[in-house]
Amino acid sequence: MALSLKRADLLVAILCVASVFAFLGSREIDGVRERRLAGTAADVDLHGHWLLPHLRGQPRFFKPPYADWLAVTSMRLVGRDEFGFRFPFALAGLGMIAVAWALGRRLVNDDAGRLAALILASSVWFVSECHSASQDLYLGCFAGAALLSWWRWQEAARPWSAGWWSFWLCVTAACLIKGPVALAIIGIPIALELWQARRASLALTMRPWWGLLLVVAVAAAWPLAVWMQVPDFPQRLAADMKLSLVRDEADAKWSYFNHLVNWPWMTFPWTLLGVGALALPLLRRAVPEWPRLRFAWLWLIGNYVFFCAWGMQPKHYLLPVMPALAVIEAALCLRLVEALRATEAGWLIRGAVVVLTLTSVGLAIGAAGMLHSRGGVDIGRAAALGAMVALPAMVALIWLRSRPERWLALLVAAGLLGTGVYSGGVWPALSRQQTLAPFGRALAARVPAGEPVWFTETKDSLPFHARRDFRPLDLKGSPDFAAALEKPRTGWLLMARWHHDAAAKTVGGRVRLEIVAEQNAVPKARSDDLLLVRFVTRGQ
Repeated sequence: MALSLKRADLLVAILCVASVFAFLGSREIDGVRERRLAGTAADVDLHGHWLLPHLRGQPRFFKPPYADWLAVTSMRLVGRDEFGFRFPFALAGLGMIAVAWALGRRLVNDDAGRLAALILASSVWFVSECHSASQDLYLGCFAGAALLSWWRWQEAARPWSAGWWSFWLCVTAACLIKGPVALAIIGIPIALELWQARRASLALTMRPWWGLLLVVAVAAAWPLAVWMQVPDFPQRLAADMKLSLVRDEADAKWSYFNHLVNWPWMTFPWTLLGVGALALPLLRRAVPEWPRLRFAWLWLIGNYVFFCAWGMQPKHYLLPVMPALAVIEAALCLRLVEALRATEAGWLIRGAVVVLTLTSVGLAIGAAGMLHSRGGVDIGRAAALGAMVALPAMVALIWLRSRPERWLALLVAAGLLGTGVYSGGVWPALSRQQTLAPFGRALAARVPAGEPVWFTETKDSLPFHARRDFRPLDLKGSPDFAAALEKPRTGWLLMARWHHDAAAKTVGGRVRLEIVAEQNAVPKARSDDLLLVRFVTRGQ
């Protein structure tokens, strides 16, 4: 039977693709996650360390290299720039939107699916995450696909069916990207749904032992391959995990509330619906779809509580809950529109819609003020972001009675416009404040191709920008800085400003140090800024 694509579906698809891919390469590499991934991907591309990528001259054991493989493949096919680097991760973000779309259609109706996709595509924080290279996007995509596959599979509950294989293959892919934490993210909603529906016997029908055997067999390939080459791999992996997973006890008592504090801004401009989604059982009498939405809510609240209890994790760890959140928000939105259409819509319903709209307006103005005062963004760009959300939302209030569909359409348009301004105007300006791109380009212009750059200090994303061979300078065997330079005798050296100032006082006439490029050539230079130094030992 031929498939027909509705015009509304096509329009939604175009808007979602445009939101995710527009301005994808407009800002430079920024953020700890993206800098590390850019550094390891550049190492794989330059040195061919496909099995064990290096960062700052040291092998990185903590995370599997599959995200690096995706980034390098994309850079070689699409282009070695920010767009080509981020392209595969933006595809994963688009995959999460597709999961929300399919889940909304499955749990509610076609309109809910389309609206769920638009809600994600117009959520500023989610789109900003899609514009940043991160393994968490693939975790969210594969975990969402696994949970969607499981929901479809459990209706017939036939082991070894296509749905069974689809579920376990998605679980395997999620574990490949992020490790065993993917099992918790996928397992918590399923366990809660089986408990709530009193269908615990279905867990045995899933043939979990065979599925987990598949996961372990595929996921263990990389660790075993590394272990064969690095005998102390388990110990070094454990040391890396301890550094990354142990919380700072000084902030421990506050870290449990991070997600609670960030949640309103993470769901902007759908903040009121985002907060209401957490309390959906309290609203279930007003939402007829509650029996079907229960799985989406358990998906949302189960993982939300899990990450809150973990405490130390940053807000991007909540990406896997976004498809479920979008579906719940879409259902609440459609319910509000239906109530507004009805002549018996009471003051409570209309009041909720007014509050939702005014909340979007207030947060837009507040976000613009914060970006101007704290983010270093000029007042014009900050005000533009606020206006893109505030003005359409204010106009939407006019249609509350007669045209509730237009009210909803204007809220979506406001979110899409605000996302575009943030991605194309505000965020690039913020990223340039800490970027290494100008320094990397200056280094590439100064150092001839093929000549190595020794370093005592470097930063994660510099190999991506400079495209040069960086080699660590071994100072362990000689506390004398000048003696350590006697082996290379002449060349290029990368070091922190404070280290250069200290070394210049001790080398005397044995080594000449000449600064040829600075990370931040401004009057208020920081002591940890990088310097490119040309060194020549005596007699050269």
